[in-house]
Amino acid sequence: LRNADRVIKACSKLVSEGCENMSPTFELLKAERHSQVFSKAAAATGEKAVDCFSSAIRAAEAGNIFPHIRALAYERAGFAMLRANERKDAEAHLCRALELYDEWGATRKVQALEAKTLRLFGRD
Repeated sequence: LRNADRVIKACSKLVSEGCENMSPTFELLKAERHSQVFSKAAAATGEKAVDCFSSAIRAAEAGNIFPHIRALAYERAGFAMLRANERKDAEAHLCRALELYDEWGATRKVQALEAKTLRLFGRD
């Protein structure tokens, strides 16, 4: 996690210096960091991870120029919500990720995520 912290710090510096294109990636990295801690810690950290993923989604949706980051943010948020036992929200986020991956043309990713979603929720 130390390497992740270094990368997040570097991204933070870029964002603070005005590199707006870095903001969605920075938010996604922060969310992943909290998500990794959540897998080893308390539910409060899981809520922080979900909040960070929500920030990543908002950052990626601003300007609508990062379809792959938006899809990834929805996907990772969905799995974080699933770990936090928020199944309904998790399913909604994973479905949105599928839509975004499909719009982006990531056919194999859509197929893989559809299969995983079907196993998790029993439907497409």
